[in-house]
Parts: sequence; structure tokens; C-alpha cells
Amino acid sequence: MGLMKVIDEPSLNPKHIVDWFIEAREEYGVRIIVMDNYKADILGPMLEKEGFEVIRLKRPSNLHPLLAPRVEDGFANHKFIFGDNPLMRWFTNNVYVKETQIGKQFLKKEEVKRKTDGFQAFVHALYKATELDDQIDYDNAFDILSELDF
Repeated sequence: MGLMKVIDEPSLNPKHIVDWFIEAREEYGVRIIVMDNYKADILGPMLEKEGFEVIRLKRPSNLHPLLAPRVEDGFANHKFIFGDNPLMRWFTNNVYVKETQIGKQFLKKEEVKRKTDGFQAFVHALYKATELDDQIDYDNAFDILSELDF
């Protein structure tokens, strides 16, 4: 499937991450990267040097209440389609929603053993989802198709 690559190094060289984003830019048009503070001091400048706009989130969990309606709507209305991706299913199934005084938070089911990095990256991406270029107005597209004379 090619969903994950094992790299045998004492610590992951940040160049691997930068190269991955360069490939993602070529394939998907990625130009904005939203990241938390973890390794942002190392990765941020490297990504910016490659021409990416980098948005650093100081407290990503503060965005959860803001993004909760978008996350809930996306899952409830089947707008998020991971396909046959066991990694995203695993990341997503390791998260639970907790109501707090400031709103909903997306937390790990078990603090030690559960990995949620992929889901948190997904939530970070939703922060800038309104800026996606490929927003399609399906009503308009179908109106145009109905006007074609075959």
C-alpha cells in the first residue's frame, strides 16, 4: 500500500519530512503546512526555504472547539473518505471526544499506548480547509452539464 515507510535511523532526519512534503506539493498541490510546535523550530525554516507557507499552532488543542463542528459534520455526512487506509482508521479510532468548559477536545483513548498523530494532523489540516483550491460547486457543474447539447 505504501502508506508508511520505516527508516532505520537513531532519530528521524527532518530532510525526510521535507522531501515528503515536496512530493506532496508536486502530486497534490500542497502549499500550506499547518503544524504544532513539536519540531517546528527545525522543520519550519526548512519547509519555508522550500517555498511552503508554514503556520505554527502554539496550542493546537485550542482549535478543537472551533473545528469540532467541521469534524462532526464531516464524519456524520460521510465527507471524509480515507478509503482503504488502515493507518487513518487506526489513528481515528484511537481518539475520543471530551466535552470541556471551552468546548470539545479530541484526545487519546489511552495516554500511553494510543497514537493519534495522523488524526491530529488531519484536524490541523481542517484549520485551513476553506482555502483548498478544489472546492467544487456540484450544483453549478450539473447545471452546465444539463445545458450541453449532445
